[in-house]
Amino acid sequence: MVLTIKRFVLRYPGLRRWLVRVIASVPMLDLWIRNRITVGLYTPSALQMDARHLPDEARPIHDALLARLDVDETP
Repeated sequence: MVLTIKRFVLRYPGLRRWLVRVIASVPMLDLWIRNRITVGLYTPSALQMDARHLPDEARPIHDALLARLDVDETP
């Protein structure tokens, strides 16, 4: 469905410009759309995915590794 909408909008440059102006005029909508696109494109690393399934004993080691790699885990 998104591909169909994208093709339709790309056929009409005036419609595309109008949509961009409307979206840009509502900052919260713009940020929400950008966030949804980024989340859809981003795949978490194996290090981040496995952190959810670590036992409690391994948590300090994982935290030390992230600190050493200078990785910020805050969402």
